[in-house]
Amino acid sequence: MKALEVEESTLSTKYIGIIVTYNLIGSAYLSQRRKKDAATYFQRAVKRYERIMGPMDPKTAGEYDAIGDAHSDIKEYGEALKYHVRALEIREKVLGPQHQDTIDVRNSVVRDYTCLMDIVQQAIRLIPVNRQTEAGPEQKNERDRNNASK
Repeated sequence: MKALEVEESTLSTKYIGIIVTYNLIGSAYLSQRRKKDAATYFQRAVKRYERIMGPMDPKTAGEYDAIGDAHSDIKEYGEALKYHVRALEIREKVLGPQHQDTIDVRNSVVRDYTCLMDIVQQAIRLIPVNRQTEAGPEQKNERDRNNASK
């Protein structure tokens, strides 16, 4: 980490080599299953890529994809989806819809949506079946009026 501090303080903000350092650190954290730490370094890399290469560069998309993967690995599917969608937007425009990298990230987007839907379905199963026992004041008043008119 000391080497990173030296690189950041002494080299130009346009120096692309520091991105390699960010990615190596992020990858090391991934291998240690420290996904949040990995995402932090991948985010640093993507900011640097955007500044140097531009927001529509395939390498920038690759960084967004890596951040999405890190979030997906720790079951933060909403966060993962944001990054995967951004990577997909870039790759579709720059590489085209049939490029393998575009297809791969599209599959990641589908996986994120699927996982989010599974969570929603689990939540729906927790909702009580007999909703009348959970009725709010308006529904109770309506029910009382209906019972009184009988």
